Amino acid sequence: MNHEEIKELLGAFALDAVEEEESFIIENHIEHCLSCANEVAGYKEVAAKLGNTTSNSSGAVWENIERSLGLDLSEDDEDSDLKVPTLKFLTSNDGGQPETQQAKRSPLRHRRMFATLGTVAAAVIVVLGFEVSYLSNQLTALKGRASTSSIVAVATAAFSNNSARVLTLESGQRRLLAEVAILPNGQSYFLGKSLPALAGSKTYQLWGISSGRVVSLGILGSDPKAISFVVQANVSQLMLNVEPEGGVTVPTTPVMATVKVI
Repeated sequence: MNHEEIKELLGAFALDAVEEEESFIIENHIEHCLSCANEVAGYKEVAAKLGNTTSNSSGAVWENIERSLGLDLSEDDEDSDLKVPTLKFLTSNDGGQPETQQAKRSPLRHRRMFATLGTVAAAVIVVLGFEVSYLSNQLTALKGRASTSSIVAVATAAFSNNSARVLTLESGQRRLLAEVAILPNGQSYFLGKSLPALAGSKTYQLWGISSGRVVSLGILGSDPKAISFVVQANVSQLMLNVEPEGGVTVPTTPVMATVKVI
């Protein structure tokens, strides 16, 4: 699957409503694509908020959703251990009554039900006004939700740590572009110094050479200031270049700065 095909499945993936093979492909993709990873996180956050919403307070919302989707979701079969929604499509048959179709118990039924729920979840996002925030300036490996100011403070402390290895990334004209501090446990920090801000469709990306292979260490965004990432023990060299927004899995443009680690 390409990037656009994967994006179409992110809502269903957040609800565990994709096939196992598709799930494997998407999981591998979001490890390297920050925008898709954040979109999935946004869907899951919305789903969690919806889980805390009572039926009394959300009745009007669901009615709006049903009308916008052209269907009515209701529950019957109360004796069943799994209540399956009845889909009442808002089109009339010859008798002028809504056509009711009870889903059968089968794997296909489950997939269709989850696909419908995925559509409903997407509609809820619109109805409730939730927006997915694309944090393009954050590193993929960044853990937690620390603010930029907190990252700067932690990074500054790392550079002052006597046990940290401090490296400089310079341009071909020996202009300092960025500094990197690597702590003994591999936790590392990137501080942009004189990197020019890029257009919104571009991002800086940090790479490492590990056992002869080029691996992505992080998507830094268009104007990186302080970034947290991890350097494994077998990384021998760092490289910096510019890539399309969202990053790539292998470098596609020339390296603008490089420095040896070991």
